[in-house]
Amino acid sequence: MAAALCSALVVRAQTYQYMLEPGSTITPSFYADPVGPTEPLTGTFSWTFVQYDAYWSTVNFSTTALNFQSPSFTLTLASGASGGTSTAGPWAAFEATVNATGAPLTSPLHFVQWPANDGTFEGNPFMPSRLIFPHLRLDPAVGALVSFTAVLVPEPSAAALLILGLISLVGRKS
Repeated sequence: MAAALCSALVVRAQTYQYMLEPGSTITPSFYADPVGPTEPLTGTFSWTFVQYDAYWSTVNFSTTALNFQSPSFTLTLASGASGGTSTAGPWAAFEATVNATGAPLTSPLHFVQWPANDGTFEGNPFMPSRLIFPHLRLDPAVGALVSFTAVLVPEPSAAALLILGLISLVGRKS
């Protein structure tokens, strides 16, 4: 039982949930040209560790959940794509294909780095504590310009989960 619990914790520890911070925005656009007002963007997404690529010095993650909202738009994950961080510097990339609701957006849309890949991270590249993406675009047109900063949502400590598991085992034997 303890081995199964520890195994579940290891697998769970490889998926990290992030919450968008205040100041994150979405602006409907036709390529780079805004076609509507900028709106505040809220929500969460999850990154699951895929692999470390020593040749390119990258830590690869797959976006495995995404739910962003603004007053006019909702974005949900259609399919994940590889993103990640660098062990050679503070660089980060974000990719995902999303379903969008709210005119003038149409589905599916894909996050691309634009005008350049200027995403960064803070903390450990294998578990970034903060991700900063000031220039993303949802393509194809009509899409949106997106800017967000996301912070890692703390998970309960492994020790606390082990104690809860042991308490439940003791309760069953009583």
